[in-house]
Amino acid sequence: MNAFDKTTGKLTVDIINYSDSDLSTFLSQKPKQEIKYLEFGPFNWAYLKPILSGYQKSNFINQLTNVDDDNFGYKTIQEKYIRKNTEPNDTKSEEEFAVNFNDCVFMLGYVRFSKRIKKLNQTIDFKITNDNILPEFDHIKYWFSKKLKTKKIRVKASFTIINKQLNDFSATSKDIDKIDQNLIESVKIQRTLGITKSIRPQEINKALFTSDDLYSLDNTNDLEGNIFKQTENDILDMLIEKCNVRNKRELSYLSGSKHSLNYRIRFTNHPNFGFIFLAEGELNNHFIWELLNSHATYIWTIEKGQKEIDLQYKRIETIINTILDCGREKYKRAYKTTNQDHDIIFNDVYHTDKNSQFIDEFPKWKYKINELIT
Repeated sequence: MNAFDKTTGKLTVDIINYSDSDLSTFLSQKPKQEIKYLEFGPFNWAYLKPILSGYQKSNFINQLTNVDDDNFGYKTIQEKYIRKNTEPNDTKSEEEFAVNFNDCVFMLGYVRFSKRIKKLNQTIDFKITNDNILPEFDHIKYWFSKKLKTKKIRVKASFTIINKQLNDFSATSKDIDKIDQNLIESVKIQRTLGITKSIRPQEINKALFTSDDLYSLDNTNDLEGNIFKQTENDILDMLIEKCNVRNKRELSYLSGSKHSLNYRIRFTNHPNFGFIFLAEGELNNHFIWELLNSHATYIWTIEKGQKEIDLQYKRIETIINTILDCGREKYKRAYKTTNQDHDIIFNDVYHTDKNSQFIDEFPKWKYKINELIT
């Protein structure tokens, strides 16, 4: 007993035992005053909670001591059952699958694709992030597939399902993660080496190409333009660095010391890959044709005032097309014995002793080139 109010007849009591089953002492007690009603004092929640079959804690929270941090309880067992069965049913699952490279779209910083998930009975648009990826790479997916040595990427997808509805999803791919700056650079190199083997389409009556032209010659391998914005000098330097080029000294000299800064280097790609350099002399323009791994340098000399430079390039292109049709030796014979290109000067300088271990033929070749360029 805690207190008794004689005026109201209220007896305030504290619970000191929450589990005692011996009621004999309680039953033998006799009140000294008439008790009209009882008021129980604060309940110790740690002892009270285990003996309740149902409750709503918020209704008597102010009468509790030793309150724990659980949520307000349930008023009845029935309410507890109803609430339990109406709470969200949260499940997670994973699935692995493969996606064709051609079905992926390269965007700014991510790859996206669509995939139908059978167990969800719906098609999902997935997104796999990679900060190295650019939208223009979508045009050269073939090369990434080739470099990764797979036509499909492996994907691991995660799903969160609430009440049988898809709530969230994500996807990762180790193949896409491999696309870093090193792999991108290797694709760039591989594409550059690839253009030296590209075949000129028969319908193109063209012999001279810029770097932009070269990357548009062959669409069979997703060659869609100059994706990496490589200049003609970039291409030449990469070929010299990455390939075993027998005439690399000649090419470096022509591009670095002789080619005019006012014009772009041109390329030829049939029957062998080569370069057209333009050396500007005081009186003449000298168009120099040097093939990759060639044995000779061809030079056509045209007076500067004879034609506009664009027309001179057209003339050289016509000559090279003639050589492609009849062959170099036949062209040289025709030039010497007929009126073939009689209005311009043609010379060839051979790389003599190129394979000799004892003779450096480059100074001799260089001297002849400078002697012809005036």
